[in-house]
Amino acid sequence: MFQNVVGQNRVKDFFTRVIREDRLSHAYIFSGMLGVGKSAVAFELAKILNCPNNNCGVCPDCIQVSKLQHQNLHLVYPLPSVSSKNRDDHPLKGLSERDIEQIKEEISAKAKNPYHRIVITKAREILTQSIRHLSSEVSFSISKHNYNFVIIFQADTMNEHSANAFLKLLEEPPQKTIFILLTDLPKNLLTTILSRCQLIRFDLLSEAEIVESLVSQGYTKEESEKVALISNGSLKNALENLNINLTEKFDLALNFLRVVAICDPQKVISLAKTLSKSERSELINLLRLMMSWFTDCLILKGELTERKLVFEPYKENLEKFIERYKFANLQKAVELLEKAIDSINRNVYINLLLTDLMIQLNKTIIAR
Repeated sequence: MFQNVVGQNRVKDFFTRVIREDRLSHAYIFSGMLGVGKSAVAFELAKILNCPNNNCGVCPDCIQVSKLQHQNLHLVYPLPSVSSKNRDDHPLKGLSERDIEQIKEEISAKAKNPYHRIVITKAREILTQSIRHLSSEVSFSISKHNYNFVIIFQADTMNEHSANAFLKLLEEPPQKTIFILLTDLPKNLLTTILSRCQLIRFDLLSEAEIVESLVSQGYTKEESEKVALISNGSLKNALENLNINLTEKFDLALNFLRVVAICDPQKVISLAKTLSKSERSELINLLRLMMSWFTDCLILKGELTERKLVFEPYKENLEKFIERYKFANLQKAVELLEKAIDSINRNVYINLLLTDLMIQLNKTIIAR
């Protein structure tokens, strides 16, 4: 039933049961890190609920959902804001031809790979026009054997006006309509929206699940294991890591560490300014990689259960670091990085956060 979903057995079992028992809610929030399968599960549900043969994969309904072109499937995502746009305009009105072309390309990429993240230039929030257009789309009647299926990507980017417009839709939902809100930041949603949706938490994928998926796509086991180790439970990260120079990624982490160790004010400020311009997901991945560095140190010191080292190619560097900073509070460093990641997820001022993080890490490393 969920053959295109990697892992997430708990979520798949839940929906298999509620579909069998005909207990579907009208609104769900899928919460979890980017690239763990929220979209994949949503797409499979759309097939199941619109396929006459329970997600056969070959009928016209299944094929159209797979292409993200089914008439009952409605997608909402952040769009560029156009200042001249009125609240009742079509959400695409006023966008350039290049904007429209990019949107088509992103939707096509999402259809081919559910673990792809839709990224549209200058699209920072879900517009009120998108919600109003959605409201008119789902108001039409639908056959008794089908469902209107609404998927809202990056639902936490709804602004105050679009969130309130969506809340009205939730309070009086059209018949046979299911809303799926996808987010990695559920705390940023209105509490009134949270209270009207059933929260479904998605787990991080295991390294074994990521490796199995990549091998099934034709990648070698060796390269799959290498990227799975540093992908933080995200298939999206793993796929992206296959296409980048991992040495550069490790070198960026080591440069971060060098700046932290020296703690020269100008270099700290400069690096914080540079990193603050990164995509939030890229910055979080860097900080998670730094967590792996300190965790590797703890493993080598025998203070954590042994596992394969993330920084195995830099084992000599790890050993030198441990020798030089014998009194470093490595566990505290991991906790500082975890706290920083949580703060980034709450949209704090990134530049200031990174500056403070590097200063605090320095104090932790050179502790006496």
